[in-house]
Amino acid sequence: MKLLFLTPQLSNYGGIERTITDKANYFVEMGHQVSIVTYEQLDRPYAYSLSTKVHHTDLANSFNLLYRYPLFKRIFKYWKMIRSFKEGFKKIVVDFCPDVIVITAPDTEHYLRSVLSVSKGIKIVIESHSTFDHHFDVNGLWCRFSYFFQRPKEIYRKVDLVIALTNADAQCWRNFNIRNIEVVPNPVSFYCENVEDNNDITGQIIAVGRLHHGKRFDRLILAFSLIAKKHPTWNLAIYGKGEEKEKLNGLISQLNLSNQIRISYVTKDIMSEYMKSAFFVCSSDYEGFSLVLVEAMACGIPCVSTACPNGPLEIIEDGVNGLLSKMDSSDLANKMDWMITHEKERRKMGQNAHRFAARYKKEIVMKKWEDAYLSVTL
Repeated sequence: MKLLFLTPQLSNYGGIERTITDKANYFVEMGHQVSIVTYEQLDRPYAYSLSTKVHHTDLANSFNLLYRYPLFKRIFKYWKMIRSFKEGFKKIVVDFCPDVIVITAPDTEHYLRSVLSVSKGIKIVIESHSTFDHHFDVNGLWCRFSYFFQRPKEIYRKVDLVIALTNADAQCWRNFNIRNIEVVPNPVSFYCENVEDNNDITGQIIAVGRLHHGKRFDRLILAFSLIAKKHPTWNLAIYGKGEEKEKLNGLISQLNLSNQIRISYVTKDIMSEYMKSAFFVCSSDYEGFSLVLVEAMACGIPCVSTACPNGPLEIIEDGVNGLLSKMDSSDLANKMDWMITHEKERRKMGQNAHRFAARYKKEIVMKKWEDAYLSVTL
């Protein structure tokens, strides 16, 4: 099978970038031919190691840079960018002749019509790595403009398969009258077979993610501030990068918590950081699949998460492998405090979490992705 993945970039440390890289590496080792097309990678390095057997082309066609221009110039640049993308993508499709084109991110909706127009006879699969609502976010004048002309909802009904990562997200697509929908979760990149050494770890809480408003690290920082004096030997380690870093560091300073909270650039060896931690916290307003929860569980540590749509509700069994919180700092603080003060129960939850995460091992989940891609070619 010849697979072509279309995604914005592979330079950010995030769930989509890790999953696409892992899938590409896996499929080429299984004998498939894989090509990845990006359009905003530019000269930035890969966040995760990509096999040399995977062919990668960047079209240097960054939609995200359009915000720099005034409205009318932005419209002109937009159409110019669409045309440039179409020409470059068509050449790749003609040269590679893929059996399946996989579109992996909401940003690519701006190019959906172009992809369909140059891919006659080729099967198209769209992966919903975010929530359904995020795919159709039309907040702001520019988003409404591009949405009006691209009409992505109309196009989604024309593709061969939509893959959702959670059952809740799949139901949203079905409610929208998408019938060609399948649920396949993301694989975890690592699974620590021996986590017995974690039993003696206390003192560190970990959070990982893009420093973006939707992740609500401000909520997490405020929650920790409510219990920081009660637990002065505990600290909160946040790993990530993004536009809110300066704002979040300001909040930490304002709350006089610089000695207990640190924000660090995300590391390639995040597994070792999970292994140093007692439990993981997700404070988001929404999540797609929330791969970081499964990563933490794969290292034998339980999770506390806001009960946000969609992933956490299907990953965390409240009181068994973690705790679910209301969408506010006060309740999140209460759940974090419970984890700290109930060491025996926390360790038991970590054991349960580790067993739960085994279902997301690569060798199990990758076969499901392969079957999904192959199903549209039959």
